[in-house]
Order: sequence, then C-alpha cells, then structure tokens
Amino acid sequence: MSGIDSGQVSCAGIITSTVRSNGLPERAAVIALTAAITESTLRNYTATAPGNGTSLGLFQQQPSQGWGTPQQVTDPVYATNAFLRVMRSAYPNDTWMTGDIGAICQAVQRSGYPDAYDPEEPAAQLIADSLWNPVPPASFSPPALAVRSTGEVDVVAQGADNRLDYYWAFPGQGFNGPVVLGPALSAPSLAVRPSGEVDVVVQGADNRLDYYWAFPGQGFNGTVLADPVYSAPSLAVRPSGEVDVVAQGADNRLNYYWAFPGQRFNGPVMPGAAYSAPSLAVRPSGEVDVVAQGADNRLDYYWAFPGQGFNGPVALGPALSAPSLAVRPSGEVDVVVQGVNAQLAYYWAFPGRGFNGTLLPGAVYSAPSLAVRSSGEADVVVKTAGDETAYYWAFPGQPFNGPVVV
Repeated sequence: MSGIDSGQVSCAGIITSTVRSNGLPERAAVIALTAAITESTLRNYTATAPGNGTSLGLFQQQPSQGWGTPQQVTDPVYATNAFLRVMRSAYPNDTWMTGDIGAICQAVQRSGYPDAYDPEEPAAQLIADSLWNPVPPASFSPPALAVRSTGEVDVVAQGADNRLDYYWAFPGQGFNGPVVLGPALSAPSLAVRPSGEVDVVVQGADNRLDYYWAFPGQGFNGTVLADPVYSAPSLAVRPSGEVDVVAQGADNRLNYYWAFPGQRFNGPVMPGAAYSAPSLAVRPSGEVDVVAQGADNRLDYYWAFPGQGFNGPVALGPALSAPSLAVRPSGEVDVVVQGVNAQLAYYWAFPGRGFNGTLLPGAVYSAPSLAVRSSGEADVVVKTAGDETAYYWAFPGQPFNGPVVV
C-alpha cells in the first residue's frame, strides 16, 4: 500500500481505537489493519463492486455469509468488532498473539486469495505504530489536524507551559515533533490552502490573535494578526485560497478576518455577538458559514456568499457550549452543540434550504467536535458524564448512530 489519504487515515483510526476499546494489544490492530488494507485499501465501501458478490465495508464482509446486515457491515466500528470476534473464536486463549499474520487474516476472512495478506503487513504495522500512540501526551487543549494533498498529516495543540506545539507525519511513518511555534492560550485552528500552504491561528500572549504559516518544504513564519481576542479562533480556506478567521473579540463581539492568497489579512468585521468560541466552515460554492453561542444562550448562524457581506444572525436553538460546524461534500452543513438538559443537539441544512434540528441520545458535558470524511460520513466526539469520550457517526442520508464510548 503506497500513500494514504485523510479518509483512509480516519478509517484506520477507527479500527485502531475499536481494537483498543476491546482491551486488546497493538498486534490485534496490526492484524485487523492488514485485513482491511488487503480487502478494501482502508475504504469503507457502501456499495458492492461488480463481480464481488455481496461484499461490503472495510473488511468486505458479506451479509449473505452471516456477518451482519448491509448497514452493520458498513459501520466501521461494528465491522471491526465482527472481525475481532471471529479472530478470537478461531484462535482461543489469545493464540493469535503468535504466528503468521497473513494466515490469521485468512482464517477469519476465508479469502479466495490467501496469499494477498502477507505483503500488506509492513504497511499495517507502520500505520498501527503511528496511531497507537500518535502524539506525545503533553497536550492541554483539543488538537487541530489537517491533511496535505501529499498525504502528510499536520497537528497543532496547546502544549506544556502554554506553548503552541506542531507535529507532522509523512504517509506510512510516525510523527515528528514537537516544534514550538510560539505561545498558546487556547486551542489552535489549522487549515491547508490549495497551494499546500499550512495556516495556523491561536490565541497568543496578551490575548492577541497570532497567525503562523508555512509553505511546502519550509519552516513556519509568524505574526500578530490582531488583538484582543477572548476565545479559540476558527480558521477555514475557501476554494479560491482565501483564508477566513473568526474569534470572540472584545465586548463579546464576533470578529471576522480574511486574507486573499499572497496578501495580508483584512478586518475585523463584526457581524454579531459571540459568547463562545465560534466555528467556521466553507461550502464547495465558496459560501462561508459561521455559528456561535449568542446572547441568551442561543445558537446563532451567519453566512456570507463570495464577495458579499455577512447575513444573520438566525437563531437555530439553545446553546450551552461552543458549537462545531462542518460541511459535507454535497454542500450540506452540519452543526452540533450542547443543548438544554445536557443533550447533544444536531442541526443540518441542505444547499439553498433552511436548517432542521434534532436531539441525539445520551448526556454530554463538553463542547462537541464535528468532522466530515471524504465519503460524506459525519463524525462527532464529545465528553460524557463519566469523563469518557462518546462517538457518533452518520452516513450520507442516514440518521446518526451511537453513542459508542471510545
């Protein structure tokens, strides 16, 4: 297997975290990853390929062979658990801890190509090594992650002593770092421009908005973008390469900054109020969407078309935390926030339409985080009452599944 994109990284991460949640060691992740690389190249296929029977999902499991329903085997968590269940049944008393990994995969999968697994074991080992303990534990904020077109993964986080730490990993390799970029008093935000330039914003010393950037193959540069800001900023890149930043400013104002490729930042423009860290995303059309906790604990939504000013706010519902916003490849916008009674509220809007809303099961006790895969699947993580991390996921056109504790 050569190269790995963000969707494959995400699938590998779910396999690895599911193995860990079963209390199994890294070798089980290597076995499961070897099988998934061989069967699907770490892609969660939701439709069967011509001539491939009824095989679906990461492990190409066949519902007709008792692996589960089509919806179940295309759920990466379910599929991984099903693989592990058969492996442990075929190798009782942890005998799968020794022996040839390709042979173990074949015993589970019963493939017509039994020799196909062994060549993928080295790649599976590299991926497992990088994901099992991907980043040193000195992170004091939610980290931000982005994937370059080359497959390189970049991570920034607030580290020890309120410093901004940067890590990076090339495809098939472990993480390098940290490199200290500067001070950090908040969670950072990270994005990649079409040119490959990486941009980072963070609340720095003296409540200033600090901006860092790095061109491909070069080190980071830094400057003070503005001051003061009183929240973690949010950063997004438009298809044109324009960079947009929002943050909570003085007097609970929502501050917006923007920069065209090769030019300095403009702003701030203040479209409304913000009583939390705002969240920002860009639709394929170039439209920018912003959500923030507004006055009276309401969730406020703003939007701006290319070359135009902001519209809004439109109140979507109650908000007791900072919201998280993401855009699916179809242009659908998804928003999650902690709502009333510690419930996780989910809102969505298709292009050209208003927002819909519903509540997801389970009690939550933090601001949630939302991300969208290249396949269009939406993933949400949030803290529960027991200080555990709950995971929800939804395939395009389907309701959310979960929560699963990870």
